[in-house]
Amino acid sequence: MHDPAVGAREWARHAASCVPSNVGDLVVVAHSKSGLALPLIPEFRAVRRLVGLSALLPQPGVSFGAYSATSDGADALLFRRASSGPTEEVRGEGTTWEVFRTYYVHDCPEVEARWAWEQLRPSPLTAILEASTIASWPAVPTTSIVMQDDRIVNPSWSRRVANRMGAELVELPGGHSPFFANPELLARTLASLPA
Repeated sequence: MHDPAVGAREWARHAASCVPSNVGDLVVVAHSKSGLALPLIPEFRAVRRLVGLSALLPQPGVSFGAYSATSDGADALLFRRASSGPTEEVRGEGTTWEVFRTYYVHDCPEVEARWAWEQLRPSPLTAILEASTIASWPAVPTTSIVMQDDRIVNPSWSRRVANRMGAELVELPGGHSPFFANPELLARTLASLPA
């Protein structure tokens, strides 16, 4: 969804609508910025487990942008947007290849990293800038997968937030994009999560 007016609630509604209604026992995995929509999914579908993977997680009643300016949220992101040179190609939210390679996919094979770079599309910042509409985390078992070498979402912030919300904490070696760097390990980890 590339509509700049669409925020986390519409992301959640859209994600829930993409799963056939006859599919039960649903586990939802949200990566990075899509974590801002994760606790909204149960409003639209019955969910067995929520999983945040290197995920930004919303704080009740405040935008993530405002939260990241507080003492509790100031360390959430290790990397913030960098400016590009006048001739550099940018993708996504103004990301250059060098920034993408260094921070998002530093431990991925070059072929996968280049392919991922080619797929980047503009992504609106509405979910970051809008106030979260959750009053509290939903009463759904939750797992937070922290990537120990993440260069985007701070692992120590992820641990702190997971502990505060009572989420099961799983730590894996690797950076921000394990589905490219080590998909087998990620698949085994997801398959091993408790029912």
